[in-house]
Amino acid sequence: MSAFCSKVKIAFYIMLICYHIVDLILDWCTFGVLLQGHKFSGVSISKCEECTIKFLIGLSCSTGTLFSIALTVAYLYFIKHHFHCLKNASYSPVNQSDDDVSLPPHQKCDKKFVNLELWISVLELFFKDDIQSGILFWVYNGSQSPATSNPGRMWIGFSVCSTVAHLKLFLCFITKLFGCGAGEDPCTENLCKAKPLCIIGSIVSIIFFIFTGIAFHKEIN
Repeated sequence: MSAFCSKVKIAFYIMLICYHIVDLILDWCTFGVLLQGHKFSGVSISKCEECTIKFLIGLSCSTGTLFSIALTVAYLYFIKHHFHCLKNASYSPVNQSDDDVSLPPHQKCDKKFVNLELWISVLELFFKDDIQSGILFWVYNGSQSPATSNPGRMWIGFSVCSTVAHLKLFLCFITKLFGCGAGEDPCTENLCKAKPLCIIGSIVSIIFFIFTGIAFHKEIN
């Protein structure tokens, strides 16, 4: 692993932590002002639809909070691991390039955090991001009532975070599939067993990314 690669990964995981903080705040702010005059983001909804959306958004916010905490723990470990690589890695005697560093076995990345990120990402996909994307898509495509007002900045931010969430999950599944994450080897024993899950997660992420993108396009037009 190169020193430059470690620095890039540290910056990437810091960005992911910041994303989860913003996403968490925005989710609960959205839930806090969810219903105004039986409308959801300017779209008129019935009382039954209002209760259903409130339940689903509340569920996604609650599970999202737990998932964000768990993923933040994993990302902090990855950051610590890569800082450790930068401080303690020795230069490879085979290749004298300043970018090539190696670590002894006892300093390798703990695979349980790699597996934690994978399984929490699967739960996040189905119990948070798919729910929110599905609601956005239904409101702007399945609802029989047209939007009666333009969505505010918070609604737009909520849609943007939902879109970014699926890109983040797609990236997570792809890196797990090809062993490009923190200290991962391509298709280790545990990751090989989860290979079908990574493929399914990647496909579902792309599908709901498209749904969210369609809803966002209609939301701002």
